[in-house]
Parts: sequence; C-alpha cells; structure tokens
Amino acid sequence: MSYPATIKTALALLETTGIARYKYAPPLHRLLWTVGIPVPPPHLASVPFNCLFFGIWFGIAWGIFIWYFLLSPAGAPIMFAVSMAFLMGGAFGYGVALYYRHAATKYDFSL
Repeated sequence: MSYPATIKTALALLETTGIARYKYAPPLHRLLWTVGIPVPPPHLASVPFNCLFFGIWFGIAWGIFIWYFLLSPAGAPIMFAVSMAFLMGGAFGYGVALYYRHAATKYDFSL
C-alpha cells in the first residue's frame, strides 16, 4: 500500500505505542489512504473531525439500512428516516470521537 508520507510517519509513531493496528488504522481510513486522501489517523485527529467523519459515515450507512429493512415496508415518511439517521450518526460520531480522544490522552498524544 502506498500511503501519503505524512500518514506513513503517523502510522510509524502509532505502531510504537502497542495499540492494535485495526484501532489506529481502521479499514475506512486505510481505504481513503490507499486512494490518496490524507485523512489523519483517528488518535491524532481532533474531536470535531472524528465526530463528523465517523458520524457522517455511520449515519449514511445506518439510514440506508434502516430505511430499506424497517421504515419503508412500514410506510414511514422519508423525513423520519433522515432525521433518525442524523441523530444516530451524531450520537455514534460523538461517542467514537470521545473514545479516540480518551485513547490519545492515555498514550500521551497531544494536539
């Protein structure tokens, strides 16, 4: 895999901490790095960035899943599905952002 140089440096730093690779380089991040998008590793990103990044991806995936399997067959309005996806994405993103901030503090990564 050919990641951008700044990402390679950050991954080398994170590798020395003993954190599992799937935690400091999640699959979505590795996919973006492979195509050349330099998204910072989650431990080194800010809380707002992690909240938006993880919240948007989860909200879209959860919204599509819940619409096709639960809400559409029940005849629920589309705006209900959109608002629930927005709320769930925000809650998930905030939780993941706090988790990564706690882990970054634990391993002494200061922004």
